[in-house]
Amino acid sequence: MSTLAFKEFMESGKARRRLLGALGLVHGRPGVTRAELGAELGLSKVGVKNNVEELLGLGFVREGEPLPSANGRRPVPLRLEPGLFHVLGAYVRPGRLALRLEDAAGEPLEELGLGRPSEDAAETVATLAKLAGDVLAKYGVAPGKVLGLGLCLPGILDVKGGVAVSSPAVKLDRNYPFAAKLEAATGLRCHLANDADLLAVAEKRWGKAKDMKSFLYLTCGYGLGMFINNQLYSGHQGNAGEVGYMQLNEGGPRDIDGRAGTLYSIAPFYQIVTIVEGIIKRGGESKVRDFLPEGGGKVDFEMVLQAIEAGDGLCAQLVAERFEQIGRAVLNLAYLFNPEAIFLDDWTARCPGLSLDIVRRMLGHYGAHNWRLSTQALPASQGRGALPRAAATLPFTRLFQQANQIT
Repeated sequence: MSTLAFKEFMESGKARRRLLGALGLVHGRPGVTRAELGAELGLSKVGVKNNVEELLGLGFVREGEPLPSANGRRPVPLRLEPGLFHVLGAYVRPGRLALRLEDAAGEPLEELGLGRPSEDAAETVATLAKLAGDVLAKYGVAPGKVLGLGLCLPGILDVKGGVAVSSPAVKLDRNYPFAAKLEAATGLRCHLANDADLLAVAEKRWGKAKDMKSFLYLTCGYGLGMFINNQLYSGHQGNAGEVGYMQLNEGGPRDIDGRAGTLYSIAPFYQIVTIVEGIIKRGGESKVRDFLPEGGGKVDFEMVLQAIEAGDGLCAQLVAERFEQIGRAVLNLAYLFNPEAIFLDDWTARCPGLSLDIVRRMLGHYGAHNWRLSTQALPASQGRGALPRAAATLPFTRLFQQANQIT
């Protein structure tokens, strides 16, 4: 079946709910077996057989080589037919962007990244459009074979309207219609999503949260991705999870909403790089200097981490001070949501004494009054490097959600 016929099938209401459930699971868990399909969807063996045979007959899925088995029939993994469609996933942040092309089975054809000298929205659209055109041409993928382009951005987004209301990726361009502009430039359907949400999606699909039904992913940009009862929760406008505006006390500088004592105002994480950069410019001592490129250059957080690993006490102190406040926010989140786990950025595994251990100490207060409450604080396995891949899931996910509403 062609990509166009697949889209028409999904949009027509012909896809029955039981078939959609199986299709969504094969997409979400490439390599899923029939037994796993039945257990997940509550289907009998006959029901699973009927669904899989129908999907095979439609040309939507294919069977892989049988897996090893200790006893009985060897299970056969199922994946979407690779050539059914292609998708593009892009991640844009200050100073950098990345683009990924993959097939329907989730196998990457190419992923590339490059620096962004400008944070202008129009230039970003032009760059993404050129990259998309070049990579599709390189692999001979016609635009009609592309299901869409998923775009991941930090900040406040109007996901339904495809608008970046306020994003640090394009600081000067408020209310920028990214989806419409990219669609006009590429001819592809474009879907937007927030980076914190997609980090949670990545951890659920490929990381430590695979078997968790309720977990949170807190970034050090103070965005929160939330899986509640096995569903991504984004709020009615798509902007739930702004933990930076959690008020922790009533002192300190005022935040942009007029209140003092928010996490953003008392422990701004992004300022670590700014502080270290200032120290170096003034001739101060920092091991970060050892990791700067020859001839100088801008400090980034990776250099700060490398300096901590090399024994830089000041960088360690700056991180630990902020995690004292982050730990307080995490404790509040545990009381609010009672999740199985709260994941912190993947890099915290490199310096747990300055990050994870502080948060875990704070979680010692959680339900201490003999309530038997428990939430783990864990380093994520999926970091920002997974965001182009997570963004590439958006075209199918949104089409799948639309088909479910039609059915």
